[in-house]
Amino acid sequence: MEVEVDFAPKAVFLAGERLTCTIHFRVPPRSRSPSPSPTEFLAWSSVQLQCEVVMESNASVGEVVKIQQNGRTSLRPSDWSEGRQIVSSKPKVLFCELSLQAGQAQSFAYSDRIPSEAPPTYRGRNIKFAYHLLIGTQRPNAPVQLVKVPVRVLASPYPVVAPEEPPPPRPSVGLSSALAALQSPDPGQNPFLIAPDATPSEDSEANQVRKSMMSQSHHHFHRKLTYYNISNSQGRIAELCLVKRDFKLGEEIVGVFNFAVGHVACLQYSARLLCQEEILGAPDRVDFTRTSDIPHGRYHEFCLGFSECGLSLEVPLNATPTFNSNVCNISWRIHFEFVLSMDESVTRAPDRELVEWNGPQKVNVQTLAWDLPIVIHPSEALHVELALRHKKKHKFNLEP
Repeated sequence: MEVEVDFAPKAVFLAGERLTCTIHFRVPPRSRSPSPSPTEFLAWSSVQLQCEVVMESNASVGEVVKIQQNGRTSLRPSDWSEGRQIVSSKPKVLFCELSLQAGQAQSFAYSDRIPSEAPPTYRGRNIKFAYHLLIGTQRPNAPVQLVKVPVRVLASPYPVVAPEEPPPPRPSVGLSSALAALQSPDPGQNPFLIAPDATPSEDSEANQVRKSMMSQSHHHFHRKLTYYNISNSQGRIAELCLVKRDFKLGEEIVGVFNFAVGHVACLQYSARLLCQEEILGAPDRVDFTRTSDIPHGRYHEFCLGFSECGLSLEVPLNATPTFNSNVCNISWRIHFEFVLSMDESVTRAPDRELVEWNGPQKVNVQTLAWDLPIVIHPSEALHVELALRHKKKHKFNLEP
């Protein structure tokens, strides 16, 4: 029997959004089926969303994992769990006693909300946050089979208000209560009027999550020129102008250096976009690093003799936004390095009457390092999915 998980229309979700998918159980035609029986039976099947934290380098992220229970007819988390669970939804039963003939198929819809405070999917050097759909099923008088289907989740560094759950259905009322409701000025209390559907659609819920995410960080995204004075003990070096300090995945960090205002000569500079991974409560091992810097881009420029120079760094779409948790903190910064010199041969302006000016062969230099913290926000989930070509369908075969 074949099982297919279809995440259409999208396979990347925001924290606080509702995850939806369709699970198809299909028996191929007799010519393709490895089973000699014309009918396939399944006793039950359930689905559950979970997120695990794994502090190892061999975590299974982004791939389907099939787990066969050895002779047992019950689920044991120790058999399939790679780390510690931090997000776990209630299991939902898809069916009980399913029988399919060769060539037949049956589809089931699954939907569950991702907690708004959940961390994003992340695969770092020493820690992994991996989301999976756990699909468990069992044939009669056979061990339980479990499949872990990967799911990608994006999260905002600021709190996101999840959509409110629909109110419970209105209870039936008696005649006296109905007469009182007819006299009520509130039309919603009239039991003889058809109340509008209070259950929000999936599109409205997704829009509400996006609006909440944008409203929480709207004041961080507006363009406001910010100037930074770069100096050391010998004097002013340059002035850096940035449009903003909050960026989305896939955006470009653009800045301008003004060296005309400086008194210390800068020969060259470089900028690196770094993601810092800080493990909280890390195991006390010699080979385990609590803090790691992961580079994501570099910009280098020679600037001797220039009054202005630019800066351009791209935030990759496959990166993880800024987030904090009780297990791991992910922060971003731009690391600058300036090569400076106070030699007179460099600081003295060349004579305008000279036809050609050649730089000195040897220069005494010193290096200045500076870190500028920034905040990275998630981009639209659909943009990330289209750019990275996330797999929407996962297909696997159940053991006979």
